[in-house]
Amino acid sequence: MRIDPVEYINDKTNLAVHTQAAFGFAFPPVIPLKTNVNVSDKEAKEASAELQARLNSGLVENTNWIIPLVFSAAVYTDSAGKRWSYDEFKLPVDPVISLSRKNIIVRRYVSKSGTQGSVKERWSMDDWELSITGVIIEEDEDLRNFMLSQLREIAKFPSSVPVVCQLLNNMDIFQIAIESIDFPHTRGIENQVFIIKAFSDETYRLLI
Repeated sequence: MRIDPVEYINDKTNLAVHTQAAFGFAFPPVIPLKTNVNVSDKEAKEASAELQARLNSGLVENTNWIIPLVFSAAVYTDSAGKRWSYDEFKLPVDPVISLSRKNIIVRRYVSKSGTQGSVKERWSMDDWELSITGVIIEEDEDLRNFMLSQLREIAKFPSSVPVVCQLLNNMDIFQIAIESIDFPHTRGIENQVFIIKAFSDETYRLLI
């Protein structure tokens, strides 16, 4: 019997209500992973196993997730000797994370072969593409500006950014390369939406 984890999740905070004023619309239905589970041990284990299977399957059924995300502290010294750093920063409101990935297929077309289509020579996996959409909700202007400055420091960091996130880590994503960050117009003086576009990154050893 397949058990849908959503049936066992009791989210005590309605994120759609809290963010609708900032975004202008409610988030679509997602599986909130930061929750309290009020079921028996056996049912909880079965639900957890089902959720893990969905994560390992590549998010075929669910592509939008609300889940805690922490940018771990990092230090980097560039080729000019300049030192870059930022402190650990946990997003105060769990963001919506979207993931997508595709195969890279090398195709070869044979002239006058009498067959249609191409010969597929090699498959490889492209990077994960990430979209992290969240909101800073803080009435204190100084604290709100501090949080936004933390995001800016992370976005301009000239190296991969380590992340702690159950969803990403389960997909073997432990660091990301941030391509862009946007701060679109947001309703409410205490609110500020942000959108981060990034790619998964790995550490490679290059032989010279």
